[in-house]
Amino acid sequence: MHKTSSKCCAIFLVTDRLSLGMLGAYGNTWVDTPCFDALAFESCVFDQAFLATPTLRGFYDSVWLGCELGIVDSQQQSLPELLAVAGVATLLITDEPAITTHSAAEAFGQIMLIESESNSPAAEDVRADAISPADGGIENTCLGRFFAIASEKIAELEGPTVVWLHTRGMAAAWDAPYAMREVYAAEQDPDPPTWRKVPCDRVTKQSDPDVLLGVVQAYAGQVALWDTCLGVLTDAIDANAIFKDALFSVVSCRGFPLGEHRCIGAGGEEDDDLYGELLHVPLVCRIPGKMAAVRSPSLIQPVDLYEIIRQWSKDTIFDGAKSLESSLGTDSWYKPDGKRVREFALSQSSQGAWAIRTPAWFLRSVADPSAHKELYVKPDDRWEVNDIADCCREVVDQLEQIYDEAIHNNQVVPLNELLLEGMN
Repeated sequence: MHKTSSKCCAIFLVTDRLSLGMLGAYGNTWVDTPCFDALAFESCVFDQAFLATPTLRGFYDSVWLGCELGIVDSQQQSLPELLAVAGVATLLITDEPAITTHSAAEAFGQIMLIESESNSPAAEDVRADAISPADGGIENTCLGRFFAIASEKIAELEGPTVVWLHTRGMAAAWDAPYAMREVYAAEQDPDPPTWRKVPCDRVTKQSDPDVLLGVVQAYAGQVALWDTCLGVLTDAIDANAIFKDALFSVVSCRGFPLGEHRCIGAGGEEDDDLYGELLHVPLVCRIPGKMAAVRSPSLIQPVDLYEIIRQWSKDTIFDGAKSLESSLGTDSWYKPDGKRVREFALSQSSQGAWAIRTPAWFLRSVADPSAHKELYVKPDDRWEVNDIADCCREVVDQLEQIYDEAIHNNQVVPLNELLLEGMN
């Protein structure tokens, strides 16, 4: 058994269906997220974190098992196993039953499954009810209960612990107090909706724009609720001396489309619209005394988190001298040795759609290989509005070739200037 460092404490908060575009630290000026923004100011903010697969299992295969492109190395230790072997106490707290059944979850020293109306037998009936003023404050919401229990548990911890928190977030009942929705309705807008059920729909020519506006207002209310709860959690972490030097990381495992490309809401395990609103997720890492108010432009995927966390655990367990900054690649597109951190990011859906992202481009394809592929300039076209595939066939062909080589495990040559820098 290894002797662990007293600094081997960390809290990882994963929120499902939290959209990067609704957070102030990522440029949103409409929704007020002061707690997240304050945390981001104390942290390293990753501007270009992209999912490899928009599913819970895919996310945790990558983050816990170091799985890339669906290939799991059976010889590689999972993160919970690595920490257990090193003698580090670990705790998993979640309101998502599916997380507890993941093959890597059993290595956690303690697992707490928080029951909520969103995973109870009568969930569909409960979530379909209307919100009313009588529902009370945030303590009666799914997010409020989760964060209250998690915060209380963190306050009780007396020894070095790695705590993994996963909440259903915006994939659970939308039960924020109605007043939190009303804040985002202008004077001339219709009253926000009162339903709780998570929307899942498609925008058509017949769709009522007021209905879509209501979805956005309701989602904004949920994000505001999450931000308030995040503040409670952050206070609990900061109040416990055990976590004085702890790594605190906040990430989303999937975004939430709000009609940007006709899709509204959660598509379950069948997400196929591989656009930024689903794949581009927030990620911040706070290390007290280090890397405050830093932004990283590096492309990063969930499998990279596995390596970052593994390196952090080695450094802290054995009091290693190597700095985490070199693993994060925060100063530029390059590591200190001059090599790029990641030249491209790949994404795939369970239905055969795929996408590839480089510093300069984003190419997406539906499952039908003969269908039109869409190309967008990055980072300028943040929301993928202007498809320029027809006038940049050379870029499309090169990116498609890179994708084919990567998924067939062929050696991918370094990307050329056109793919990395764009058309200057």
